[in-house]
Amino acid sequence: MSGFLKDFGMILCTAAIVVGLLSSLTPNRSVGKTAKIALGLYMAIVLLTPFLRGEIQLELPQIEFSAQEDTEVSASVDAVIASEIENNISESVTEFMSARLGVVPKSVRTEINIDQTGGIYCDRIEIELDEKYREFENQANVLIQETLAAEATFIYR
Repeated sequence: MSGFLKDFGMILCTAAIVVGLLSSLTPNRSVGKTAKIALGLYMAIVLLTPFLRGEIQLELPQIEFSAQEDTEVSASVDAVIASEIENNISESVTEFMSARLGVVPKSVRTEINIDQTGGIYCDRIEIELDEKYREFENQANVLIQETLAAEATFIYR
């Protein structure tokens, strides 16, 4: 194998020198551009010949993924996405209720589920309010149903 590599190296160096000399002698007009393309093609053929003849074989490592690893990765990505969506919904509900009803929730907790097909569902919205905002529960629930298509649970403290 080392004899082959030595020979291949010599052929490659010789081809590079010949291509370099011929390239420098060609004019920069259209004939010269065509000649440079031909010289580049020649150099590519010299480089690829040992691979095409099977004298050099590249063995790439096999990477195998198990279905379990894929499921674990998918589950962790889904958890991160669900958490981000839950935080965004909580912030949006707080801002929305404050702007539309003048009611500022103490906290908003949501529960998001992502099914096997990638569908995202808001299963639960729990809104904690001061007792003084009890009269706004129906209005807030209608707004949440219209915007998120979800039922809200209100907790008063």
